[in-house]
Amino acid sequence: MELLLKRTEKGEDAIHNRVYDLSQEKRWVLILVDSKTYVSDIFNKCSDQWSPIKDLLELEQDGFIVNSMGSEAISSSLLLQQKLVAEVKKFIPENYEKAVNKIHNSQLDSASLIKAVNSSCMYINLTISQDIAKQLKSRLTQLIEMNS
Repeated sequence: MELLLKRTEKGEDAIHNRVYDLSQEKRWVLILVDSKTYVSDIFNKCSDQWSPIKDLLELEQDGFIVNSMGSEAISSSLLLQQKLVAEVKKFIPENYEKAVNKIHNSQLDSASLIKAVNSSCMYINLTISQDIAKQLKSRLTQLIEMNS
């Protein structure tokens, strides 16, 4: 399932009144949290030099955002799962649903995410392109290793 986040009253205040001293990057990430944009799409809108997983975790810890889909806390594993989904969407702009669902339906531990990545890439290899599958697997595995 795609993750939606929403700003708290404090988050809205930070955007409209600039009363909190947020870095430019963190403020931009906070602006992207609008209760309508999925986290995976937020990742795709962020610069590659940024750390949106870290920014979102800190924004939640500091009370600027919450999970709009329930009481589940935003965790680094949950955000990593969303980052993996964002990468799949980048590599495969259309017809990515089956590959994405394999990642969404996985558990959040590293071993399960790796298994889901392998399954998604096998599907991509069979249905789209061996080269894209190979590149995507390399990128997704790198993201898991960086965030584990």
